[in-house]
Amino acid sequence: GVLFLLFGIFGLTTELSADKANTVGLVLSSFFMGIGVLIIYHGLRKPKTAPPSPAIEAKPSEALPETEKAVIKDQPDRPVKEETADSEDEPWQKKFLIISTYIEIIFTLFIMVTMAIFGYAGFKGGEMGFMVGIFAIASIITFSAAISTLIVALRGIRQNKRWAAMLNMCLMILITVILLFSLIPIFIYTGFVAWASYSLYKHPSFM
Repeated sequence: GVLFLLFGIFGLTTELSADKANTVGLVLSSFFMGIGVLIIYHGLRKPKTAPPSPAIEAKPSEALPETEKAVIKDQPDRPVKEETADSEDEPWQKKFLIISTYIEIIFTLFIMVTMAIFGYAGFKGGEMGFMVGIFAIASIITFSAAISTLIVALRGIRQNKRWAAMLNMCLMILITVILLFSLIPIFIYTGFVAWASYSLYKHPSFM
């Protein structure tokens, strides 16, 4: 939701700052912003709790025949679903960072493929496109380092490693600073991810 909202705001700002705004760009920007607001609204809305089921007066074991009582008695006590309890006890920061990191990896791969296409076209174009090709290679190397760091951080966060949350926070702070100097509004999202990483680092489950 935050990503859709930021892309919509960025597109709307770009269109309004242009000499002649494109109608298609304005519609798409408004569409992305609407999707982002809708996702955030449904994500923050508290689900309705179901009413408690009426208590059963008779014990289940009393209604069973003697043979079935003996079978139940001989069976060892089974533990409660610990996996469900563990998943419910997971902090929201961990779930958010796992999902957002997957999205960031996919988005970064898309940028790398785009830069590779531009770089190939630049080198093929001859002397005029040589600098475009060099810039594309430098960008691919930079994004490769970023995506490698994201993969390592994602693996560590899934395993409840404190260093992974700190690694992800440092990467997002670096990206936020770069985006601030570039005046790209996505720094709001990267700054929020950095704060979520720090909050996860301080969470008791990661102590």
